[in-house]
Amino acid sequence: MFGAGLERAQGNDELWSAEDAVTASVQISGDWEGVISARFSGELARYVAGAMFDIPLDAIGNQEVSDALGEVVNIIGGRVKASVPGKQ
Repeated sequence: MFGAGLERAQGNDELWSAEDAVTASVQISGDWEGVISARFSGELARYVAGAMFDIPLDAIGNQEVSDALGEVVNIIGGRVKASVPGKQ
């Protein structure tokens, strides 16, 4: 059986309560079901989008952030699903 534990790292609580924080998630279904979610500060979200699309931070809009974070979480979800025994 697949078992995993996640803990929030010690750090700056302002990151987790930031008003501009963005959460991306993907639902996984099959032999088991779950949701993979990741929360990013607005600054980190823009940085990830800029790096992914190779564009300057001041040119990044909501669509680029949404696309980039959706892809990051989708990649993580795919890796998790592939690591779980059973039908994929």
